[in-house]
Amino acid sequence: MDRNVPKGTLVFGEVGLAGEVRRVSRAAARMKRPRGWDFIVLSRRAQTRSLAFAGRRDVSGISRINELADLLFD
Repeated sequence: MDRNVPKGTLVFGEVGLAGEVRRVSRAAARMKRPRGWDFIVLSRRAQTRSLAFAGRRDVSGISRINELADLLFD
C-alpha cells in the first residue's frame, strides 16, 4: 500500500501464507516491554485468549492481514 503505519502503533503477530494472522507466544509480556504505544494490533486469537487485553480500547485483534489496512487506514 506504500503507506506508513501511524506513529505510536505497535503491530505484532505471525502472518501465514494464506494471509491469516497467528498469535505469538507471550503477547501480554511483549506489550508490557515497549512504552509509549497509543494503539496495539495483534492476532484476534491472542486478544481473546488473554485477560490482559480484556476491555482495553487501545488493543485490536485481527484474523487476516487485509484487516490491518482497514483498521489502520480507514
